[in-house]
Amino acid sequence: MFFIVVALAGTNAFGMTFDFRTPEQFNTIKVSINTSFGSGQLEGEIRGARGTIEFPMERPEAARGRISIDARGIRLFHGKSQAVVHTSTWLDTGRFPQITFGLKGVQNVRWGRNEIRGDIVGTLTLKGKAKEVVLPAVFRYQRAGRRSLDGRAGDLLEVQAKLSILRSEFGINPGGMLDQVKNEVSVTVNLLARSDKVRPLLPCSLFVNP
Repeated sequence: MFFIVVALAGTNAFGMTFDFRTPEQFNTIKVSINTSFGSGQLEGEIRGARGTIEFPMERPEAARGRISIDARGIRLFHGKSQAVVHTSTWLDTGRFPQITFGLKGVQNVRWGRNEIRGDIVGTLTLKGKAKEVVLPAVFRYQRAGRRSLDGRAGDLLEVQAKLSILRSEFGINPGGMLDQVKNEVSVTVNLLARSDKVRPLLPCSLFVNP
C-alpha cells in the first residue's frame, strides 16, 4: 500500500511536455485520393511538424496541445498535380502556409499491454477553414527512449492516427474536377514527440479510473 501511495504521488507531480521538433523523417502526414488518371490513386506526403503536447499518461482525456505542418512542403507523387497543388484553387499555400491541429483531448481511452488507443478530438485548420474532427489513434510510450534518437535524456511519445476529410469542406477546389479527383481524402498521421524528462514510473491499471 505504501508503494502505491508513493507511486501515485510521484506521477501526479511529474508533468510531461512533448515537443514534435524531431527529425522530419519521424513526422509524416500521408495523403491518398482516388483519381481517374495515373494509377487511379494520387499519393502524397508532408514531412516535419512543430508544436507541443501535454500528455498525462494517467489521464489521456486531459491531453492538450497544438501542432502545425508547413503546407508548402507537400509533395505529390505526380508531376502535374504537384505543379498545381499550391495554387489558389487548391491549397493556396501562399496565403495559408500552415496546417494546424489543436488537440482538445482523447476520448474512449482503451489501455493495452504496450499501447493506448483512443479517439483524438480537436480542431483542424486547413486553408483558413477550421473544423472539429475525431481521429482514431494509437499512442506508444518509450520511457528514456530519446537517448537512442539524439543522445539526450528524455521520453518519447509516438502517435499514429487516421482520418478522412472532404476537400469541399475546406474550400479545396470544392465541386471542381470531381470526375478526376474524388472529394474524399484519406490521411495517415505518424508523429514522434520527445520530452526532456524521464518518468520515474510508467502508469499501469492502478491509475485508471474504474
